Amino acid sequence: MSNIHASCVDYDGKGILLLGASGSGKSGLCLELILNYNAMLVADDRVELTAKAGGVYASAPENIKGLLEVRNVGILRLPVKEETRVQAVVRLEPVTQTLERLPEPESCFLENTGLPLLRFYENDTAVAAKIIAFLSFPRI
Repeated sequence: MSNIHASCVDYDGKGILLLGASGSGKSGLCLELILNYNAMLVADDRVELTAKAGGVYASAPENIKGLLEVRNVGILRLPVKEETRVQAVVRLEPVTQTLERLPEPESCFLENTGLPLLRFYENDTAVAAKIIAFLSFPRI
């Protein structure tokens, strides 16, 4: 098991692990996925990852379970999903990073398991919709 700086939500039984620098918008993206796409909070700021049953599972450390920091609002208590199998890893990149418009599929290895990796700019206002589309439709 490992404990990483990240956030995670569950969308329709699929875990979305959000990576990025402090202040990159991980918690705000969690909030958008929760409010606009009926995702459920798994963990914010720290995520415990465990390899089991052929996958990587995410959960919250006990001391922050159900808490989401909303910048300029405060810390909110939300309903929580205890655990989710991670199906996608999203890395929020600074705008100084060059991202491909039509990238080749990428993987991120966590707990010795390869998981699909998506990269988006920190200020991309359509990130939540793009993540849901990735999880809902086949890529050709």
